[in-house]
Amino acid sequence: MVNKYLKQLTLLYVEDEQVAREELEEYLKIAVGKLYVAKDGEEALALFKEYHPDIVLTDISMPKMNGLEMSKRIKQLSILTPIIVATAFDNSKYMVEAIEIGIDGYMLKPLNLQTMSEKLNQTAKHLVSSVELKKSEKLLKEYKKAVDEGSIVSKTDKNGIITYVNQQFCDISGYTKEELIGSSHNIVRHPDEKSDIYRELWQTIKEKKVWKGKIRNLSKDGSGYYITAVIMPILDENGELIEYIALRQDITEIEKLNSFLEHRVEDEVNKNSQKDKEHIKTLTSFLENSPNPIIIYDNEKVRFANRKFLNIIHKDSDELVGSSFKLDSIFEERKGTISSLDEIDENPETNKVSISMNVGRHIYYLIVSDVKSADAQPLKMYTFNNITLVEYQQLKISHYSERLEDFIQKSNKVMYMQDSSVKSEIVHEDVTVEDNEIKRTLDSKEKDVLKRSRNNVAVSSIEYSKEIDSYVIQEIDELIDLETEINESLTEFEQMKGLEQIHDIGAKLLKYSSTIALLLEFEDLSFAINSLGDLLLGLEKKDIEETKVRKIELFLSNILLDLSNWRRTVFVDFSANDIHYLDSSLFSTILQFELIFNDADAIEDEDDFELF
Repeated sequence: MVNKYLKQLTLLYVEDEQVAREELEEYLKIAVGKLYVAKDGEEALALFKEYHPDIVLTDISMPKMNGLEMSKRIKQLSILTPIIVATAFDNSKYMVEAIEIGIDGYMLKPLNLQTMSEKLNQTAKHLVSSVELKKSEKLLKEYKKAVDEGSIVSKTDKNGIITYVNQQFCDISGYTKEELIGSSHNIVRHPDEKSDIYRELWQTIKEKKVWKGKIRNLSKDGSGYYITAVIMPILDENGELIEYIALRQDITEIEKLNSFLEHRVEDEVNKNSQKDKEHIKTLTSFLENSPNPIIIYDNEKVRFANRKFLNIIHKDSDELVGSSFKLDSIFEERKGTISSLDEIDENPETNKVSISMNVGRHIYYLIVSDVKSADAQPLKMYTFNNITLVEYQQLKISHYSERLEDFIQKSNKVMYMQDSSVKSEIVHEDVTVEDNEIKRTLDSKEKDVLKRSRNNVAVSSIEYSKEIDSYVIQEIDELIDLETEINESLTEFEQMKGLEQIHDIGAKLLKYSSTIALLLEFEDLSFAINSLGDLLLGLEKKDIEETKVRKIELFLSNILLDLSNWRRTVFVDFSANDIHYLDSSLFSTILQFELIFNDADAIEDEDDFELF
């Protein structure tokens, strides 16, 4: 039985007495990920400089260089490396010197195996958690930079008093940071906004849950503005509320346009004098030139459809008008959207539909209106308000919120472990290490990604690019910057062979994955890249062996080249016959890359192997 945290780490064991060294060496070989053994301080220092082990366990009294002198030099090279010393002498001089050097643990010989195991396990658990926290910090930094530049951000204490705002908050509210910090959020509260919204908001976040919604605020100059918000409670290590962080996006223009169109269209259709031919002509012109897709039904027959709607379904008016076209046949089944007209709710904000044609996927609010024809016959009018940009902004905030939540959880975990009052209560979770042959299996999501390209209808980049929105162009520009940054980190890795560069590449790939996910059409490719980012962030020093370095360089270079070519082929040259050509092949390559590190001998299931 070995500790799962210790098994992830490398350890340098230094002991000059041969019998004691060989006895403990057998246990340590099983307990740790990689063991380095030295018989004196001089040899140990050389091993440390070459391999940079995670933990050092050393005797004190040794020839050539004693353990304390060696520890002092190691701390000069790497002050954060934990060092545990063992000695047969209960000497206060040694203990004082050990404290001055910064020794992390002190044990008396003969060593009690259980006591030593507990000490090593406790050190390993703390070290692994700290490494995880650093990875999260690096990734959070990438997300914070992206969100802070494009979102309205604020923090408040648990009483709602503002403690932080970014520049975007100041710009939209019209207040300076000095005016906002120390004030309540009521400073931007719109007097016409319903109290129920704030009541629900506070009830949700006080229960330590995340609140999401739309709010109308009031700027300093008296003008109103609309935002979508995600408000997260921040908890301490005991699960108690410390503060709240809010991420918002400005949707004022979209709300104004939607409100105008919703009321204007109904007013125009329901005006008196429907029988007036000139009015009918004017009304038809109005509906035809509406920026929103509109379709009108007379019972189950299509009475009218404007150009914007016809563009969605790629039909002409003669083909559609008079037909029994089922409107919900174009609705996709996706989380958070309705897929049938039977699901329409009285609250229009819940009536979101996802429509994916050759030009990519768009999200709409579906507004249903009862209107009358020129001969006073009842008609149903369906107006589609495009909220793809809003959904994209919400998705961007959601990605950052998830990373922030993950970071907070890991921060709390490390703070808990660092609390000396609870260290003795830590329960070590042990895992059994078996020598059986390791097999790699694919989960359902991985199988879906590998299968999907076989079933997809090919969509060319020319077709996809016909209606690329401005927000997509912005994200494509960000991909170019990320590719440059990732290639720079890979160049550093090729020179330094360091784990830090690998983790940096992993963090940037996760950001690359999130950016692609925001395009709303490349979930599988995003999943593949996310898998690679997670894999790289999970690597330890022991994984970056000399025999694997060249393979890592080649795999990553080829993957980055594939991504760069995909972006250029789909979004620049528009020469791809299928915008999804890279999805499953890239994921298959990443699975092969994974096999380098997890010591798997094969893909276990024959069907999985066929996909692979």
